[in-house]
Amino acid sequence: MGQRYSGPGIYDADESAPYSPAGKAADDPILHYDASTYPGCRLPHVWLNTSVPSEPVSTIDLTGHSKFVLFTGVGGEAWQTAAQEVSEKLGVPLDVHVIGYRQQWEDFYFDWQRVRGVEDSGAVLVRPDRFVAWRHPRVLAHAEGCSERLVSVMKSVLGFKD
Repeated sequence: MGQRYSGPGIYDADESAPYSPAGKAADDPILHYDASTYPGCRLPHVWLNTSVPSEPVSTIDLTGHSKFVLFTGVGGEAWQTAAQEVSEKLGVPLDVHVIGYRQQWEDFYFDWQRVRGVEDSGAVLVRPDRFVAWRHPRVLAHAEGCSERLVSVMKSVLGFKD
């Protein structure tokens, strides 16, 4: 816990500031865990459920499985479309999970809202090893911009040359 990667498999150029632990983790990062979606951090565990409550599902269980995963929320439809286009264009499996009120998954305890680090319409891209590769605070003004941004990020994370 508390591991953080940097390097070509992580895209943090869209971040406004370098990573810095928050809360008690800032005082003692060995003793206290900083649940964060900052690129390079392990995806935090958050319990999610469907609008008709059933068995809760962890964000950790939604990731892995040899696929990249994109999390978005209410207003993030352009990211969903972008993910489908990226998957087709680059030939890389990319699942999308939408978290929010009356969405695919609901954040009953508001833990995702607390740790996601982006707005409802933002996006968090998770690598198959369950580490955050990239995040964007909000949906872009045009759907094409979301697609272009996500293609660029995926190419960078995967080490593709233009």
